[in-house]
Parts: sequence; structure tokens; C-alpha cells
Amino acid sequence: MKREDIEKVADEFANKEYEISDIDRIPLYKGFYHGAEWRINSVWHNSKTEVPDVNTIVLVEKEDGSIWQYKVFAKNQMLGWKRWAYIKDLIPNE
Repeated sequence: MKREDIEKVADEFANKEYEISDIDRIPLYKGFYHGAEWRINSVWHNSKTEVPDVNTIVLVEKEDGSIWQYKVFAKNQMLGWKRWAYIKDLIPNE
């Protein structure tokens, strides 16, 4: 999801939910926007400071910008990784 997509949906949410004036709308917009940004970024782990559990499946962004899916067999296989996320954390909540 791009920043512009989050801004558009936040704007639509705030327009639909605000009650009286822009005083109500602005906090709704900001809360939605920052909450969406937090959710997207919260699932990603820095490869320099965090190591995934063995026998889990992760999505990896490598230093060269490429994206790979791995099953973690050993904690030393993280060479060239920039950040990673557990696949289960990327699945939307029902």
C-alpha cells in the first residue's frame, strides 16, 4: 500500500465519520492515517537486530531491494537481508 492510498482511505473515513466540523474530522483523519502506517510497518523486523524463529516462513527484503520468501532453517542464513516479516503477520485479520 502506498502513502497516497493510505491518505485517500483516511480522507474517505474521516469524511464519512465526522460529526460536526473539521475539528472532529482532522483527528479522525490523523488517527486513521497513523494507525494504518503503524500496522504496515509493525510487522517488519530489522535483520541487524532481530532474528526470525527457526521453522517459520518469512518474507524478506534483501539489501538489493529484491523480495524473497524463505523457510527459516538456521539463524545464520540472513546474509544480505535488510528486513523480514512473518508471513502469518501479513495475512489480514478476519
